[in-house]
Amino acid sequence: MIVFCLVTIPNIATSAPIPEYDMKAAYLYNLAMFTEWPQNASNSPTNNTVRLCILGEDSFGASLNNLSRSRNTGMKIQLSYLNDAKQADFCQILFIDKSEIKNTASVLKLLENKSILTVTDNEELFRMGLMVGMFLDKNRLIFDINYALASAAKIMISSKLLKMARHVI
Repeated sequence: MIVFCLVTIPNIATSAPIPEYDMKAAYLYNLAMFTEWPQNASNSPTNNTVRLCILGEDSFGASLNNLSRSRNTGMKIQLSYLNDAKQADFCQILFIDKSEIKNTASVLKLLENKSILTVTDNEELFRMGLMVGMFLDKNRLIFDINYALASAAKIMISSKLLKMARHVI
């Protein structure tokens, strides 16, 4: 009995790693919490509801479903899955999947002069002109922020997030 306990306790005490897209979903929620959009923009959040849109393949699966449920913070996330970037006009956050890399230039052209926070988990897409990039580094999720692009879109990202970012451009 003692040998059994000694062998199994270390396995029980070790916590399982958080799946990658569960972590990314949590980061998207924090982006929504710590970002401010201009009040006069056509896509300004209403009733503490932020519209999170996914463009391209949905790699998140069920990870985003928990975001749309009400939390103690009062912030609500409304999920929308887009077939085309032309549908993004009322999004506050647009997550662009790597499957859209071939369309990135036209997507960014459509989003010009709109206060939509663009996010990806693909480094090449981020370098093409997105505002937030989330990346895995040794099983740790890190993120970069292109503050210049966000500011140009009149989106204010909290200093709390800026301090946590690996790189702020």
